[in-house]
Amino acid sequence: MIDDVLGGAFRILSGFFKDFVIDVVFGVVFYTVGWLCLRILSLGRTPSAPLLEGVSENYDTDDGWVAIFGGVLLLGIFLKVYF
Repeated sequence: MIDDVLGGAFRILSGFFKDFVIDVVFGVVFYTVGWLCLRILSLGRTPSAPLLEGVSENYDTDDGWVAIFGGVLLLGIFLKVYF
């Protein structure tokens, strides 16, 4: 009985941890890569939000395109290197 309870709690915590890792780590990595590349390509004009402000909890939909850009760049680098 106790094993079932602990097993269920472990499954819930592991699911939460997976969601946390996917959301935070990939979100921060994609946003950071996109932010840095856009700052370099636009000579500091875009995006106007500071790097750490865009990654904060109040993640706005206006900042979503920066993370998508970073994800596309990382995917392009991966494809270029391995294929």
